[in-house]
Amino acid sequence: MRMTTQQRLDFLLKHLDALAESQGDMVALSAQDIALLMETCGFANRGEIGFYIAALAERRLVSENCSPDNAILQASITIDGYCHLDTLRAA
Repeated sequence: MRMTTQQRLDFLLKHLDALAESQGDMVALSAQDIALLMETCGFANRGEIGFYIAALAERRLVSENCSPDNAILQASITIDGYCHLDTLRAA
């Protein structure tokens, strides 16, 4: 079953949260993380993952620090992002 756009956004946010040792940490996605996201969410490539990270940033759920070519994909979850994660966990 293919994930919806919202499910992909939420999964990506949860994955970033799992990578962070503490709230507010900037985390970079490894090649293993990219492969997992592509397999689980159906992302086509690094560019698509970067597009989704940018969408999370536009919604103020993360602060992104990706390179223009998406060779480096990194972000930190904002306080609004953690509040959104709390809502997801309560559902």
